[in-house]
Amino acid sequence: MAIVKNGDFSGSIGGYVYQNSMGQLIIREKPAHYHDRKSPEQVKQRSKLKRVTELYGLLKHAVAECFETKDTPTRDYDRFKKLNMNSEDIIVSEGSLPTLNCRWEDGVLSFEMIKNDWKPLDTLRLISMHDGYATHTDTIINTPKECIFSSQPLPEGLHAFVHLRHHKNKRVVSSQHLKKYPE
Repeated sequence: MAIVKNGDFSGSIGGYVYQNSMGQLIIREKPAHYHDRKSPEQVKQRSKLKRVTELYGLLKHAVAECFETKDTPTRDYDRFKKLNMNSEDIIVSEGSLPTLNCRWEDGVLSFEMIKNDWKPLDTLRLISMHDGYATHTDTIINTPKECIFSSQPLPEGLHAFVHLRHHKNKRVVSSQHLKKYPE
């Protein structure tokens, strides 16, 4: 069954599958027959994919625009999936800005802001995940300065600060992963 929604066509007709991806219509032929192999490696890989897909569903809005990439266009989901499939940590950003080294004290997450690493109008994103929910808060840094930047009190859970910058239609970010606090 094929569907036309907002001018986009997707679905299957006969032996073909139609799909819109990044503004292009993709047409694939259905396989003649499908053999579901259930080797231990395939079962393990499917389990990883399910875990990463569920994580992305929780973090989708929080990790938006958090992946610097040379290959354009690349979706955030694709980059998130590639980075997290074989990682023990939950990687929420990847890029060329310096990593923010955070510490936890009395329910507050903080890091040392180094003035030369920041530019006016950079964004600092706090990503938090606890009790099965993920949230994020963006703070625009108008005037970078040498200081200790601290969050509001946070519940125990997984947290990360991410440094984001948009410049001339290009995004650059710090590489960060969610870390469990308190450790």
